[in-house]
Amino acid sequence: MLKKLILIIIPLCLTFTSTAGARVYLDINAPTLIQIPIVLPKWKSVGKTQATLSEKVYEILANDLTLSGFFRVIDYQHLPLDLQRKEGIPEILFLKEWMPAGGEILLAGETLLDPEGLNLRLKFHLFDLVEQKHLVGKEYEAPLQSLRAMVHRISDEVLLQLTGERGVHNTKIAYVSLQTNKEIFTADFDGANVKQITNNQSINLSPVWSPDGKKIAFTSYLKRNPDLYLIDREGKNPVRFSYYPGLNASPSWSPDGKQIALMMGIEGKSDIFLIDANGGNPRKLTKGHGNEASPRWSPDGKQIAFISDRSGSPQVYIMAADGSGVRRLT
Repeated sequence: MLKKLILIIIPLCLTFTSTAGARVYLDINAPTLIQIPIVLPKWKSVGKTQATLSEKVYEILANDLTLSGFFRVIDYQHLPLDLQRKEGIPEILFLKEWMPAGGEILLAGETLLDPEGLNLRLKFHLFDLVEQKHLVGKEYEAPLQSLRAMVHRISDEVLLQLTGERGVHNTKIAYVSLQTNKEIFTADFDGANVKQITNNQSINLSPVWSPDGKKIAFTSYLKRNPDLYLIDREGKNPVRFSYYPGLNASPSWSPDGKQIALMMGIEGKSDIFLIDANGGNPRKLTKGHGNEASPRWSPDGKQIAFISDRSGSPQVYIMAADGSGVRRLT
């Protein structure tokens, strides 16, 4: 569905892209974060589109921007009365009317549902109220059931325009629910579209996504030993692929998806091992008398960070992907 959405919206995006300069309004790597006040006028329903549909778009969009942590959303209900009545995309010549709103950025848009009620079109424009200029405008079209993905894409575009970084609003999270027997679930970035992945009535821990987003690795006590399993994103085709005696836990995929670093307890204490993505060819990376835990790959796949108590207390260490060059960071 998302592939279909992307194919449809790309040509439409080109129609409305602004020629504004690529100014970065918010440096997310700065030591202190100052939220950008962003004004969200009432979303407009075009034609016979029901107002409730635009209200849903508005709700998801405002929630996305708030959850990102980068914005202080000023919704239309908190605007001066004359601005509360305005809806849709303003003309650039009248941007000064929005100065009393108290924001630096204005994000406005409209919703159009086709007469058959099958396809949805969302159009938005982003404005700089301080410099009184247009930043970007795009239009997305997709089946109605892709509404949330479309709105998340708008949120990502806003983040990209104002920070220079791509957003994560269209991603999913995998987690363990304590309301069940510690089963694995997935959900959208904002907690919507919850889906149960495991249902084995056992203890399941530490789910992590494969780099391509198609599989989830996790530890399960299904066979009375903490073994490592793989399962696809739909909760099908579970495979037990690392089941050496003792601990098989805390998996971490290499960026290319070909290897997995994990904790293993073959020798009675936990060490960091590297195995192929099919579960074969285990290689021990750490040496010594301490317990090693929680391996995590560097983005370039050349190093692995981990926790070790080899010095007497848990500290962060880093090593090359082949186990060499170990050094303490904390």
